Amino acid sequence: MLQGVDLCEALGAGVVTTLVEGDPRAVSAVHLWGDHRPPGAGSLIAAIGATDERMQMQIIDAAATTGAAAVVLPQPVHADVCAHSAARGVTLAALNPQMEWSHFIWFARGLLLEGQSAVAGAASAQQGLFALAEVVATILNSSVTIEDARSRVIAYSATTQTADIARTSTIMGRAVPTDVLKRLRASGVLKRLARESRPFLVPAGEPGFAQRLVIPLRVGGQLVGSIWAIFDGDLDTDLEARLSAASTAVALHLVRFCAELDLTGRYSIGQLRAALTGAVTDAGQDVPLLSEPVRVVALQRLSRADAREDLTLWRTFLRKKSWEDPVLVDIDDDIYAVVGQRAGPGGWPWLCDIAGSASPGAVGASRLSSNHAGLPAARVEATETLAAALQLDLRSATHEQVWDTVVLRRAANAVRSVAHIELQLVCDSDRTEGTELASTLRTWLENGGDVNAAAATLNVHPNTVRLRMKKVDRILQGSLDTPARRIAALLLLRSWQR
Repeated sequence: MLQGVDLCEALGAGVVTTLVEGDPRAVSAVHLWGDHRPPGAGSLIAAIGATDERMQMQIIDAAATTGAAAVVLPQPVHADVCAHSAARGVTLAALNPQMEWSHFIWFARGLLLEGQSAVAGAASAQQGLFALAEVVATILNSSVTIEDARSRVIAYSATTQTADIARTSTIMGRAVPTDVLKRLRASGVLKRLARESRPFLVPAGEPGFAQRLVIPLRVGGQLVGSIWAIFDGDLDTDLEARLSAASTAVALHLVRFCAELDLTGRYSIGQLRAALTGAVTDAGQDVPLLSEPVRVVALQRLSRADAREDLTLWRTFLRKKSWEDPVLVDIDDDIYAVVGQRAGPGGWPWLCDIAGSASPGAVGASRLSSNHAGLPAARVEATETLAAALQLDLRSATHEQVWDTVVLRRAANAVRSVAHIELQLVCDSDRTEGTELASTLRTWLENGGDVNAAAATLNVHPNTVRLRMKKVDRILQGSLDTPARRIAALLLLRSWQR
């Protein structure tokens, strides 16, 4: 079911801004505040005209009492109102000042009607955009493409008589070709598009790029996309007025389409989260991405902020590196990706390659899993692999590469509470006298008692290791005289020194 916060987040800042994420409740209806009927459970309350702080508080109380899914208020919304909403567990959003309430209600009701099948809803919205592309093409008598804010082709007209190489390549690739984008960026066209609200002409460039009429698409002041038409005529006042009406319809449909896509992604991510946590109970339930063996990848946390903020940073980085729609999910304050074994964006070899100095953090991957039943264990493996990679100062690692460190870390966790007086005295000596006996003993044990190897690891002379080990022997009084005891001592030191 469609949650209140999901609907608000899907529409984006051009329509509403989510201020408080309350208790998760499914949206059942859109309720206009002031209606003679009270809001019911699951209502999305559109609080038209509620500009008074006292009234806003009353609406939130009513929403909490009836179990409403969310409340949308006009701006400004005072901080006290947000705090009250959080205390009552009510999801709260604010309408963009440039957005009409009628448009918001159209968006919300449309998403709600098609929320039972987000994929079908997105397809329906896209069909509407194709129809509108034909309308604009008729007005201009030219070929038209409709693009989103990331220069991806969403719809286009069937007209082909004025097509050039750039249009053909754009439609075939479903996105503006990289070389064309570079030229548009260098010539300042994209910068102009970002700030313009009215249509403007882009002169013809090198062969294969005819003159274009560009129509910015804005909703609530936010650029949501653009219309591009091959056009060799003049832009007069009458034509601009006709285009204004058409572009408004296109912009609204484009926002709805993008919102439907976002909800589709949220539904898929919800399925994936359930699979990774073992909450999938139906063996036949469809889980995204398992058409091929996958690795679950733990991504390093970048701050102490909310995990979703780090998730956004990772998503932005991965998109810049050409993974168009990164499959990321946050679970229990950790962040995970799911990747295949294939080459290219979205595959482990590619992710491993970019996880160098330019990456915001380290990554750790599980072994390959080919069915959803193995995903919960793969998530645990990914978490432990990332911890091992960080301990070994690696930017990327698979479970196969660091399994020994994973085993030792897990064993060390299990023995942390075990006491050993003599070993504790060695550690106490380091703290009280500034010696390095415990680290030397640990390194010596990790190197199988090889003094030269331990010295190389510690970057000291072998005689220094020998001298320290003599002091250790005096403290331990021969309590490391068997291989089993040496292994046990290593595990204790690992657990105490973490």
